[in-house]
This record gives sequence, structure tokens and C-alpha cells, in this order.
Amino acid sequence: MWHRSTSKIMGAAFQSAVKTKNHKETHMETRLWTVARFPVGSWTTGGRPEDSDYEFSEVYQIPAESREKATKKAQAVRSRLKKKGLPFPTQKQPYREDFK
Repeated sequence: MWHRSTSKIMGAAFQSAVKTKNHKETHMETRLWTVARFPVGSWTTGGRPEDSDYEFSEVYQIPAESREKATKKAQAVRSRLKKKGLPFPTQKQPYREDFK
């Protein structure tokens, strides 16, 4: 015989299982991104620091989980360098941030 209390227990267990299934933790891996700022002011990611496309660009190597985060970090680094009056990184001497 099916009792109301059994139904509540089964319902709670089912809801718990559904929450666990639907709320899987997504973990993105951190990788090293090459981020470049072209002389016209646009930003790009990908490639290698020595790519010919980046010959006249500022080049940053930033560890991040995504392209967007890497670009934002590089923009923050550039802002700090500018405020301090320091030179921007080049293709020959890119900015490199180590993995933590």
C-alpha cells in the first residue's frame, strides 16, 4: 500500500536527484592565452607570440579560463602599465604572466 509519508520521502529523494543532475559543476581549465593589441586599438586572442600578424602589436601571455577573461586581464595589465608610465610589451618582449 502506498502511503502519503512514503510519497513525501520519495518525492524529496527525486527532487534531490534532479537538482544534482541539473546543477553539475562546470569546471573550465586554465590555459595560457596569447592576447594581442593591434596599433589601431583592437584586441585579439590566439596564435603564438611570434606570429607575423603581431609584429607591430603589444603581446601578452595570460593564463585564463576563456578568451574573454584573458582579454580583460590583458587590458587590466595594459592599464596599470600606462598609469605607471611603463613601456608596453612587444612581440620581441611579450608580457608573460605565470600560472598560479
